Amino acid sequence: GEQQRVAIARALINDPFVLIADEPTGNLDERATRSVFQLLRDINSSGTAVIMATHDLDLVRRSNYRTIELNHGRVVFDSSESPASERPIEEPWEVRETPPDATEHI
Repeated sequence: GEQQRVAIARALINDPFVLIADEPTGNLDERATRSVFQLLRDINSSGTAVIMATHDLDLVRRSNYRTIELNHGRVVFDSSESPASERPIEEPWEVRETPPDATEHI
């Protein structure tokens, strides 16, 4: 849990509007998980939006925060909507390995 707290502290140095945490409680025991989650709650309470990706369904179920569940790139549950909707996620940006040939546009 200490490494996660240090990583979160580093992320907060520039006082961000949004903190994105990818599996911040992964591989932690229950006590450390609660500690890290409480830290994220405190950060959110101070005005920073927290987006957390996790596979810990028990942690998600115990929270009263907005929850969005994805399955194969689709939203299958959104706690802010009733009933749950299923929408496709937009494709990520296409990234080209090499720039297009400049002579194509001449």
